[in-house]
Amino acid sequence: RYSPVRLLNISGNESVITIYPNPVKKGILYVNTSTNCKRVDITDVSGRMMKSVIAQGTRQVIPLHQLAKGTYVVTVITDQRKKSQKIFVE
Repeated sequence: RYSPVRLLNISGNESVITIYPNPVKKGILYVNTSTNCKRVDITDVSGRMMKSVIAQGTRQVIPLHQLAKGTYVVTVITDQRKKSQKIFVE
């Protein structure tokens, strides 16, 4: 079983990246950043690119309906940093 974590905050000295919900149950992933987001990449655990979204602004809505259930890695690239986090799609 996976933990009941619903919201994940990843913070550093200069920026905050929030990825939610985790697990993704309704096929939509939300990414909020405190600085401009340039791109959001979704890869499977073997590193194969599943989706890449060119982004602009601080709030992104990423549809994941086409992804099979499983574990993926979300990489968020902003003006100031790059951060990767595992998510689970149900």
